[in-house]
Amino acid sequence: MRRRHGKPITIRGFQRLMYYSSLGQAERVLKRLERLGLDEKNPFSKYIAKNVFPPDIYKTFTLV
Repeated sequence: MRRRHGKPITIRGFQRLMYYSSLGQAERVLKRLERLGLDEKNPFSKYIAKNVFPPDIYKTFTLV
């Protein structure tokens, strides 16, 4: 299964896409990505990946 950038995805769809066994785990990951500014939740409870990464996101994933 392949998703296109910008296409909304439900929590259940994300769970299946990532092969998570728990719906709660998928929801936590999506909420974490939302806090980091990498996706946003629309009024229909679907998540959409953002086109632009915030500048400080690279600090989060950079090893020192």
